[in-house]
Amino acid sequence: IVQDYEDLKEWFGEDELDNEESCPDIFIIGFQEIIDLSTSNVVVDSFFDNESRANAQLWLDRVVRFLEMFGKKHHLEYSLVCDERLLGTYIILMVESNL
Repeated sequence: IVQDYEDLKEWFGEDELDNEESCPDIFIIGFQEIIDLSTSNVVVDSFFDNESRANAQLWLDRVVRFLEMFGKKHHLEYSLVCDERLLGTYIILMVESNL
């Protein structure tokens, strides 16, 4: 399970970024199947949003926390522009704050 900076570091390819100039200005992170896409889950989730909302919030917290630490390390700051869920999919858009 991905839980901390070290877990996300490889996923984001941080080791390949040498300096501030090579750091991305925009991060778009997409997830699929943040809930099990059974018929009952899709129907229940479309009315109550419980499981996908909880899973989306968990991933948002992890990504924001990672980019805060990543930004401090590279003297950058990232801001959340938007995040959207649709059934089992979820997308997060974060940009470097000075853009």
